[in-house]
Amino acid sequence: MGGSASKNMEYYNYASMKLLDSERLETEEEIYFKESDIQLIVKKAREIRNCSYNDSLDLYLKALKILKKMKDSNAKIYKNIVEFELRPQEIVQNNSVNSNWKGNNNEETCTDYPSSNYHNDENKNVTINKKIASVYNEIADLCCIHDFIDKSLFYYDKAISYNPSKIEYIYKKGVLYQQMNDTEKAINTFKLILSSDPNNIPTLFSLGNLYRYIDSNIALSHFEAILKKEPNNTEVLSLIASCYDDLGRINEAITFQNKAVQINPDNFNHKKFAQKLIEMKLQH
Repeated sequence: MGGSASKNMEYYNYASMKLLDSERLETEEEIYFKESDIQLIVKKAREIRNCSYNDSLDLYLKALKILKKMKDSNAKIYKNIVEFELRPQEIVQNNSVNSNWKGNNNEETCTDYPSSNYHNDENKNVTINKKIASVYNEIADLCCIHDFIDKSLFYYDKAISYNPSKIEYIYKKGVLYQQMNDTEKAINTFKLILSSDPNNIPTLFSLGNLYRYIDSNIALSHFEAILKKEPNNTEVLSLIASCYDDLGRINEAITFQNKAVQINPDNFNHKKFAQKLIEMKLQH
């Protein structure tokens, strides 16, 4: 059947390609950061947390992004992860998010300027919440990279709770469920995304791949939706051919696979699958 002919699609998962990849270092200087340097950054973040929460979050993000790039043992990574305690509710109660801070080599000064308008300032709330979500997302990525899957799911949920409109966080959860072979949860998570963004291509792609092994007609509908947006996507054309093959519609399968070959004639897998489909038709 066509499913075996499209094994080359496994590498094409959008999450593997984009979402969980470590970001490029912003400066060459960051290459030389050590664990002790990260601890100093986190220490500074904690010291200023109650008087300048926004700056504190920036430091947490910096520490996490550096930590994510370091090659280290799981034990050390885990120790660093559990040390991050944001407790944003305490900050709101202190009513001092708009404070300034400054420091030098000898002492750290933290001056509070309470903002009585904070609770009424929706834009500031949204900005802070998005930054909190970004921190939790970085922690979740770090957990995922080092195979702490349950922790990763927990922190993605945290990120979503602070920025529920960020599709990337929800999508990452779906990908984790997919990698855990929890098909039902993966499908439900991806469907949640499509309910608000029906043309989200990575989600359509992931759902299509999941349904290939459940219902080829449903898989086909998701891949065809992608093709409307990306008509020259040869990987999707090949997957559509695979679905038609599974459904016993060999002529349609050949048509779509030949189109993939025409667009990308150097792709060995596309040509191999096209040849296989032609041979199958001749046998019948």
